[in-house]
Amino acid sequence: MLKCEMCEYQTKHKRNLRQHSLVHKGISEVPLYRCEMCEYQTKHQRNLKSHLVRHQAVSEVQTFKCGSCDFQTKYNWYLRQHLLTHEIVHENVEMYKFEGC
Repeated sequence: MLKCEMCEYQTKHKRNLRQHSLVHKGISEVPLYRCEMCEYQTKHQRNLKSHLVRHQAVSEVQTFKCGSCDFQTKYNWYLRQHLLTHEIVHENVEMYKFEGC
C-alpha cells in the first residue's frame, strides 16, 4: 500500500496518491484547471470535466432518465437523489434507520 505522508490516506495506485496529495497543497502551489465559460477553477482535471457539463444543453450530453416518470438529468448522482422521491433505492444508496424511535 502507498501511504500519504501528511495524513492517513492509503491506496494501491500511485496516480491516486498523486491526486490525493493535491488536497494538502494550496491553490498557489499547483496548476489550476480553469473553465473558459465562468470563474470556476479546480486542482483536478476530472472536476473540470464534470463542471463543464453544467454549460452544455441536455441535448448535447448523455442524460440519465427515471424509469418511473419523465424526469431526466445530466447528472447520475441527481438521478439517484430523484429516485428516492419514488422510494426506489438504487443498490449504491445506503439507507439508515434511526434507532431512537
